[in-house]
Amino acid sequence: MIDIVKDSWSKITVDDYYRIMEIIKEDKDDMMKDAELLAVLCDVFPKDILSLKLPDIIRLKQKTGFISEGLPRHKKIKADNIKIGDNTYKLIHKIDKYTAAQFIDFQTIIKQDKNDIARILSTILIPKGKEYGEDYDVEDVIKDIRFNMGMDVANSLVFFCIKKWMKYVGDSVIF
Repeated sequence: MIDIVKDSWSKITVDDYYRIMEIIKEDKDDMMKDAELLAVLCDVFPKDILSLKLPDIIRLKQKTGFISEGLPRHKKIKADNIKIGDNTYKLIHKIDKYTAAQFIDFQTIIKQDKNDIARILSTILIPKGKEYGEDYDVEDVIKDIRFNMGMDVANSLVFFCIKKWMKYVGDSVIF
């Protein structure tokens, strides 16, 4: 029996979120959008959803209300380390702890695509025991964030990260 396995924002990865947003934006029939959305939340293919009886689709759809409510309110993340999949990352909370390269990378990413959650977070989540940009592949970090981090945490981290950056930039402007 097919059921919703991703029933909260903590179970929806950054990649799932991108897929959900694309489905919502698509110019398709509502039933097809529902099938694609349910496929993401049930971790199956849309054809599997389309083969279900209508009462089963209605039962599944009733469990998706949290999607229309939007992402949860941002919560402050106080941990110094974050576990993503099998990896542990050091969280850099304060901008004054960034290296110059890290700050430049962060600003560049924000200016290029402020919606690239995984890439933004790759500047503040450093593999434990490593220094920013040294002895690790940033693309592996980005993949780990994209495919293994829950959107509740990712959204909170990005929100506070951008908020701190805006304050820092605002405080550093000289008139």
